[in-house]
Amino acid sequence: MTDTSPPEPHTSTDPEVLWAAAQACAKNDDRSDGAELREEVAEAVSDLAGAGRKLTVYVTKTNHSGYRNQVWQGQGNSRRNDVMVLINTSGNEAGVCDEAKARLNPARKNGFDAVVVCEPADDGFEVRAVVEYPSGSLGRDLRAELRSDLDLRTVRDPAIASSLKPIFPAEPEDSSADERVFVDALSAHLLEAKNVILAGPPGTGKTHLALEAVSILAEGDMNGCRLENILSGRPVSEVALSEVGAPPVVWEIVQFHPSYGYEEFIRGLRTDPDSKGFNLKSFDGILPIMAQVGARRGDKPTVLIIDEINRSNLSLALGEAIFAIDPNHRGRPVKLQYAASDGGGDALVVPPALYILATMNTADRSIAMMDFAVRRRFRLLSMRPSRSILEEFYGHGRARADLAWIILNTINKSISDPDYHVGQSYVMAGADLSDEAWARDLSRKIIQEVRPLLVEYAHENISSGAVVLAAAGVDLDLMHCSAQELAFSLLNMVSPDA
Repeated sequence: MTDTSPPEPHTSTDPEVLWAAAQACAKNDDRSDGAELREEVAEAVSDLAGAGRKLTVYVTKTNHSGYRNQVWQGQGNSRRNDVMVLINTSGNEAGVCDEAKARLNPARKNGFDAVVVCEPADDGFEVRAVVEYPSGSLGRDLRAELRSDLDLRTVRDPAIASSLKPIFPAEPEDSSADERVFVDALSAHLLEAKNVILAGPPGTGKTHLALEAVSILAEGDMNGCRLENILSGRPVSEVALSEVGAPPVVWEIVQFHPSYGYEEFIRGLRTDPDSKGFNLKSFDGILPIMAQVGARRGDKPTVLIIDEINRSNLSLALGEAIFAIDPNHRGRPVKLQYAASDGGGDALVVPPALYILATMNTADRSIAMMDFAVRRRFRLLSMRPSRSILEEFYGHGRARADLAWIILNTINKSISDPDYHVGQSYVMAGADLSDEAWARDLSRKIIQEVRPLLVEYAHENISSGAVVLAAAGVDLDLMHCSAQELAFSLLNMVSPDA
C-alpha cells in the first residue's frame, strides 16, 4: 500500500552558513579551494530550499565583463530539476537576471529549473533574486527561510506552453477576423493575473474556451477533477488530503444571475436543519470552499469558473472578499461578516494558486453594474467572432466555412456596436451532415436564433433591421425570408450542382 503520510520536516541550514560560504566563494580565486567552497554553497541552498529532497545545485561566479557567458555555464553538468546559483560580483543584478531568464526560456534538455542570484552586502552575502517558472517554489522557500524580501522573477514555463495547444490555428494572413484568445495565452494570463474575465459578444465561445483550458489542465479527466465529484457532499475538512491533492487540477463552475449574492458566493445564514428550534447557522459559499481546497493543494492549480459574471451585482456578491481575491492580497486573511459554523473563524484566505476564470457577455446591459474597484482586480481579455473557429469546426468543408463567415459578416454589418455582434456559434451547423441537411440546419439556426436577436436589437436602435444576403444571384432578406427559402439558397451556394 502506498504511504500517503506527509514527509518528515527537514532541518534547515542556518542562513549564515549560506552567506559565509557564498562570500568565501566570491573572494577565493584558487580553483581547488573554490570547488570545495562551491560545494558548501550548493549544500546550503539545497538544505534551505529543498523541502525534504536533495537539490542538485550548480554554483558559478559572474563578473562585470563576462556575466553573459558565465550565466550559460554548467550546461554539461546540469540535469532536470537542477538549480543554478550565481555568485554575482558584476554589479549588474538586472542584467544578470535578464540573462538568467533567457537561460530558462526556452527550456533546454540540459537546463535548470531555477537560478538563484547572490550578491555582496554590507553584512556579508545575501540572496538578492530568484528566477524561476511560475510553478516553482524555491523563491518562496528561500524568502521564508532567509526572512528576506528577495526579488522573485518568473519566466513563463515552456512546458505549459508546449502542453497547451491552441484551440484554433493561426489566422491566415488575408483573414479579416478579429483577435482570438488561445488556451496557452489564457493559461499564461491566469498564472500572471490570477483573475481573468473573457469578455465578448454572445456566441464567441467564451465558456467553451474556459472549459477547454480546464480540460487540458485536467489531462482530459474533467469529471474526476471537478470539486462536486471529489467532495460528494462532504465538507472539505472530512476529505482526505490525497483526494484533493492528487488531481492535476481541481475545478468548479458557477453561473451568476441577478439573485446570486453574497450569501451564495461567500457566506450566509440559513436555518439549521439539525436544530430542534429555530436556529441560524452559517454556510460557506463556493469561494471559501475553493479557497480551503486550494490551501490544501499548495502550488497545484485550483480553478473557479464564473459564467456570466456580470449578470450579478458583483460588488454585492463579493463584499469584503474583493480584497481577498486581489492578486496583491493573496494569502492574507480578510475578515468576513459571519464566522464559519465549524469554528474556523471569520477570516477568508485566498491562496495564490486559486485562479478565477470568468466570462462576460458584452451585449448584456448589466455590464454597467461592475464598478471600477471590481474591474481593476480582473484582467479582461477580448473575444471577437473568428473565422479560424469556423474553419476548424468545418474541417475539410471549406465551402461551408466560407459561406458561414460571409453570413456572419453580413449579419454583423447591420449591428452598429461591436459589443452586440453575433458570434460564430450561431452559424455552426452540423459539420458531418449532408449538404442538404446542413443547409436546413443552418437556416433553422438563423431563423430561430439570430432573427429574434436582431429584432430586439432593432427595437433598441442597435441594428439597422435590414440584413440582405446576396445568394445565388438573388438578394435574400434574412429578416423576412422563410426557412425553406433560406435553406434552398444556402444549398445552391454551397453545392451549386445539387
